[in-house]
Amino acid sequence: IFQPLNMNDTRYVWDKNVDSARLSIGYDKNGKAYETVKNNTPNGADDLLTTVEDYGIFLMSVMNGNGLSEKVFDDMVTHQVATKNGKHFGLGFEIYNFKNGDYALSHGGSDKGVQTIVFIFPKTKKGLIMDIEELKGEIITKKRALKIIKNHGNSNFSELKDFIKKCGNRANYK
Repeated sequence: IFQPLNMNDTRYVWDKNVDSARLSIGYDKNGKAYETVKNNTPNGADDLLTTVEDYGIFLMSVMNGNGLSEKVFDDMVTHQVATKNGKHFGLGFEIYNFKNGDYALSHGGSDKGVQTIVFIFPKTKKGLIMDIEELKGEIITKKRALKIIKNHGNSNFSELKDFIKKCGNRANYK
C-alpha cells in the first residue's frame, strides 16, 4: 500500500532512510527522553514509522475508497466487534456514530511518551491527525477534537461534549 500511494516516508522497520530528527520523541515527567525503539522485524500491528503527511495520504485514500473494494470499505464502517460503552470496531477503525447519521472512524497508537490518534469523517471527507505528548494528551486531544468537530458542522453541543469525553478516554488508553 505504501508504494502505490507514494508514501515514501512510511515503513515498519528502522533503516538508513529514517530521519530521526523528524521523529516525535517521548519524555518522562522529568523531561528525560525515552529511548527510541528501532525495530528491525516488521509487524503490521505495531510500530508504523510514518509522517503526518504520509498518514494523511493514507487516510484520504481510505475516505475516498481508493484501492478498496466496496466490501472492504463496508467492513471498515460496519460494527464488527462490540467494546465497552456501546462503542464498536469495524475493520481497522473504531466507529463513532452520531445522532444525525454521520460517523467518524478513529485509530490510534502509542509509544512511551507519545501517541497518535486520528479521526476521519468519510461522508464529509474531513479528518484530524494528532501526534501528541502523552503527559498532555488528554488536554490537547480534547481541545483539538472539539475544534475539528465544531468545524465539521455538528450542531448538537451535548453530542459534541459526549464525543469529546470519549476522545479524552481514548487518549489515555494503554
